[in-house]
Amino acid sequence: MESNIIHLHKAIDAEDSYAICLNDDPRETWRAERGFGQRFEKVWSVELQSKAKPRLPAVNWEAVLDRAIQACSLSDPVVSNFTWPHHQIA
Repeated sequence: MESNIIHLHKAIDAEDSYAICLNDDPRETWRAERGFGQRFEKVWSVELQSKAKPRLPAVNWEAVLDRAIQACSLSDPVVSNFTWPHHQIA
């Protein structure tokens, strides 16, 4: 089982604006952003447990952001059996 920590950030200066990063990402380096926020604060961390390591360049980070927001709203710190979403290649 592989485990990755995702940090969900909410904008201080805009409503409904979120961003995510991996545990080892440099500060304020977002994998995905939603909304128009400029300044973010961490509001939740979620552990994504999956069968295999994600191929980071191919991951659909917007879908991961959606799942992190959902985990936060459910107060769910661990998502087991997570399947990493990937961009569809034409």
